Amino acid sequence: MSFLSLTRGSPLAKNLTKRDAARRAQQATENLPPTVPKTADTAQLPNTPPLPNFFADPTVRMVLPIVGLIILAFICLWPSLYGVYIWDDGQWLTRNPLITNPGEFSTIWLHPSASPHYYPLVFTIYWIEFRLFHGLGQWSNDGLFHGVGFHVDNLLLHIGSAILIFQILKRLKLPGGVLGAWISAAIFAIHPVNVESVAWIAERKNCLAGVFFFSSLFFGFKFFNI
Repeated sequence: MSFLSLTRGSPLAKNLTKRDAARRAQQATENLPPTVPKTADTAQLPNTPPLPNFFADPTVRMVLPIVGLIILAFICLWPSLYGVYIWDDGQWLTRNPLITNPGEFSTIWLHPSASPHYYPLVFTIYWIEFRLFHGLGQWSNDGLFHGVGFHVDNLLLHIGSAILIFQILKRLKLPGGVLGAWISAAIFAIHPVNVESVAWIAERKNCLAGVFFFSSLFFGFKFFNI
């Protein structure tokens, strides 16, 4: 075959070019993925919105750990709600005229020596609870005197401290992240060392101190952008 027969524009060159183009088109067609016939089911797939991720919602991710702490604390400390008045409860609450007498409210604050210890906020809360609960409680079938309302308040204060601990540790961004902060708060919520403060009404001062202490830390860190 001579060089002139393959020159551009010759009939042979045009024929070779057409064959090469057809071969490339066939190869390209063979490499394409198989086409799916458009049906009523597949026609709407491109326009179908993705399913929402429940745990991706910021509100859910903020509330869910707190709800978990509340449930965990209630499960572990629920028996404390059936506790009875013991030891110092009589001196501080059940036999304390500052609590049982409606006219002694000002005495709680103005006369420090009138109470066993000068804890005016603690005795003020006792005074208010006594009015809200219409007394000290009721006798149960086992013959023991229960103060469910006072125990509920202790438990709620303790749960509040656990939630504040979780928020503080999460804000500090310590190793472990949100999960580590939640585990630490959960340990505080159910640790046996805190059972006495929750189950014993006279230890209300510990529950109150915890809430005020952790609240001061949380709002202090928030104020200074820590």
